[in-house]
Formats: sequence, C-alpha cells, structure tokens
Amino acid sequence: MKTIDVRADTEGYREAHSYIGNTLKQKRVARETIAETMLIFESLFYIIQKEAAEDDPLLNIVISEYMDDIRIRIGFEGRMIDLFDYADDDLRPESRILHAYADKIDCSYYSGYNNIKISVRRSYSRYIASGLGGILAAFLVYFPIRQFVSPDGQQQLLDGIIIPVASLFGKGILMIGAPVTFLSLVRNMTDTYMQAERNSRVRKLQLSTISTSVAAIGFAVIIGLLLFVIGGNSLSGFFAGEGVQDIFADSISQLMPEDIFTPFQDISPFPLLIFASMVTYACCLVGKYYKPIRFAFDAAYALFSRMLSMILFMLPLFLFTAVLEALMAAGGAYLGLIVILVIIIFCSLPVILLFYILRLIAAGFRLRDLPSFIKQLIPQLGENFMISSAIDAVPYNVRYCSRNYGLQRSTLEESLPVLAQINLDGNCFIIALIAMTLLSGNPAGVTVMDILWLAALVLVLSLGAPNQPGSCAIGVVVVTTYMHMDGMVTAAIMLEFIFGGLLNLINVMGDIVTVVAMDAREKREERKQTKAAQTDQAD
Repeated sequence: MKTIDVRADTEGYREAHSYIGNTLKQKRVARETIAETMLIFESLFYIIQKEAAEDDPLLNIVISEYMDDIRIRIGFEGRMIDLFDYADDDLRPESRILHAYADKIDCSYYSGYNNIKISVRRSYSRYIASGLGGILAAFLVYFPIRQFVSPDGQQQLLDGIIIPVASLFGKGILMIGAPVTFLSLVRNMTDTYMQAERNSRVRKLQLSTISTSVAAIGFAVIIGLLLFVIGGNSLSGFFAGEGVQDIFADSISQLMPEDIFTPFQDISPFPLLIFASMVTYACCLVGKYYKPIRFAFDAAYALFSRMLSMILFMLPLFLFTAVLEALMAAGGAYLGLIVILVIIIFCSLPVILLFYILRLIAAGFRLRDLPSFIKQLIPQLGENFMISSAIDAVPYNVRYCSRNYGLQRSTLEESLPVLAQINLDGNCFIIALIAMTLLSGNPAGVTVMDILWLAALVLVLSLGAPNQPGSCAIGVVVVTTYMHMDGMVTAAIMLEFIFGGLLNLINVMGDIVTVVAMDAREKREERKQTKAAQTDQAD
C-alpha cells in the first residue's frame, strides 16, 4: 500500500497525477483504462478544489490492491462533498464525467472525514498469468504425488481434499449465478424497453441482436450435428423425435414456478426468464416508484457482481485443483477431452467471423474498405482483451469507433451501451457449441426437442449473462446442470479460463460490426436517395 499527502492546489494536482499514473503503469493496467482513470481523477480533484476551497484540505491519497481491482482512495477532513447531488440539466463537465463513470466511484462521509474511492480493473494479462501459474503448479505437484504416494493415499487425497475444494467453485457459481442472471435480465430488458420506447434506433438494435444471437446458436447446432455424424452416429433416430411429447409436457409444466424462491434454488433458467419478464413489465408501469426500484436493482446487481468477482479471484486455486483432479482421476485422459473440445471451438471460429463479414457486405459495406476495417479492428480488440469487459470498454470503444471508422459519436453513445448489455453473440456461440459437443459424445436418447430446448436455454442465458468475467462459467454450469451432466465443475473451471476472454472479444466484435453495418446501411440509403434526386432533376 502506497500513500502520499498533497494540498488541493495546482502543485498538489501535478504531484498526485504523476504518482497515480506511474503506479498504474507499474501495475500493468491497460493503457485506455489508465487514461479513463486519470480523467476521473482530474474531475474529482477539480470538484474537491472548488467545493472545499475554504477548508484548504490536505488530501491523503492511497493506492491499494484488492482482489482483482486496484483502488485509489482520496481522503480528507472537512464538510461533506456530494459528488452526484446535481440536477441533470445543471451538470458541469466534470460532474458529467463522474456520472458517466459512476460505477467506478464510491464516496462516503463519517465523523467529518470524506472518503472517495476509484476502482481500477487490473490488466487481463495478469489474470492469464495467474491462471497459467495454477496449471503449472498442478503439474509440478502431480508428479511427486504419483512417484512417492501409494495408490490408496492418492485416492484419499483426491476424495478428501482435491475434489471437495474443486466442487466449491461449482457451488459458488450456482449460488451466485442465479441472482446475477436474474438481475442482469431485469436490468438489460428494462433498459432496452425504456430506450426502445423513446428511440427507434434502439428498437432496430434489439431486433438485430436477437437475430444475430439466434444465428450464432444455429451455427453451433449445425456444427454439433456435423460432429454427431463424424462420430459415426445416425441422425434418423434424432429426427424421429422420440419422446418429444413427454419432454414438451414436462418442460411446459415447469415454466411457472410454485414460488419465487424455486428458480433461484434449482437454477431453473426458464422460470427465471418468466419471473424476470414479469418484474421488468411491472417496473415499467410503477411510475414515480421506478427510480428507487431501479436503484435497488442496480445496488443488488453491484453486490452480486462483486461476489462473483470474489469467486473468480480464487480461479487460480480452483484451476490448480481442477487440473490436479483431472490428472489423478483419469491419468490425463480428461485433459485430453478438454483439449479436443478447445480445438473444436477454435476451429469453428471462422464460421462466426465469416458471418460478420457477410453481415457487413449485406449492409452495403464496400469490399475495398474491408482490409482497412480489419486492420483497425485488431488493435481495438487487443485493448478490449486487456480491459476484459464489454461494458467497461464502452467509453474506449465509442472514442475509437468515432476516430477510426468515421461514425457519429452521438450515434455510438446511444448504440454501444445498449449493445454491450444485450448483444452477446460470443456467449450464444461458444456455450451452445460446448453443449452440442458434449451431446455429440453421448448421443443416446437425444431428440430434436432436446436441441430446441437447449438452444432456447442458451438464448435465455445470453439475455441475462453478466457481460463480465465469469459469464462463461455460469453458462457452462447452468447448461450442464440442466442437461443432467455430472462432474462438469472441472470442465467449467478450465473453460472459463480458456474461453472467458475470447467470449468477450466475440461480443465486442459483434457490437462493432452491428454499428458499422447500421452506418453502412444508412449511407447506402442516402446514396440511393441522392441518386434518385439527381435522376429527377435530370428529367
């Protein structure tokens, strides 16, 4: 923990600015994240300087590490400063900046002392490095155990310590996954509904994202069926639809829960969707009570998201136990299955990439501009990989798309925040492909109705997936639980580490392709109108 004391003046600002910037660089925080953090700090410092000028406070600035975040704390004595107590139409530029980044700022006042905290997400590369360290440690521990511990001792170690520790991750994901998914569903659907009522562009985005999500799931299903055939299985029994009526009847009877607690206890995705839809519709009709209710949902979502971050902070430990369990239980055969699954998914990625290219071409994007677009997209995806959350990366993506693709900033500020919440093609494609690959390895009794319900389940999960690290693990655990596949906690741990970042990149790529395609479509319409006007004038 590092600390400095400065006055709220120009000299103090320079010293604090240099101290914070250099410290964040040493912590290997992403470049754009540092730029945004310094913008927040500059705005905070200006407001403190103006509001507390009479007190001439001594600012105590502390930078500390907390789990996966770096926290900058600014503390000082004096009267209370409320950073967000302004009318929306009276916001000065600094206050508008703080409102835009309100999720990264926390302020409190106790016994005459102000505490202001800025949360900074550390670079995703550190997350990758710690995970690789956990995997390497598992191999280093496995070989001595295999060499010096008897088979009975290995089994006792496996049953008594390693498996129980690894299972904690699955239990934690199931415990947090249901409320996070529910709250995310309510927030995403409420935001989209309220904005779609006021803005026709948001309505178009809503329809576009649903269609692309369905297409992504469709591609995953087709690839899964190809794997089904490659594995030497016949599709005749699959399309015969054996047991469809029973499956449909059972599924329909379970859609409406007996009480509001059952969906959270059983992690029932379809009842969760119905409950969330009812809550969303009710929220949009409560009138003057909407604001406090929405504040309560935001606070609850922030709380459970923080709990999810706490679980993911322990991912290196869980990776260590998961890999060690796979090595000791099956002698590496289980790891071989994971490797095959990873190869299948990576080899399938060109399908979703080709789909995005075809979307651009269909929207009127000029082929000669495609190489330049891809060249500019690569560094943008690299920075998004470091930020690791599509929602956190929205301000950066707005600036980048405005500068490099020539898109209107006002349009991006309307579109990208909505897309970051609801456009989750990566979740749909990867989680559906994981589920279909697992089904192709055990095709007995699989019917077309099973696939349809699986596709609907993945679509529901994508609507309520928290667009942050952990969404892949939640999706895999919930889907495999729904499919009654036991022992998949180990796979969920490994797949979250392998595909968590990739899943986020596909989501971001889908957001960018959507706004670029919409802009190309509008420009094509403008060209048509201009050409028609010129033709009329010539006649």
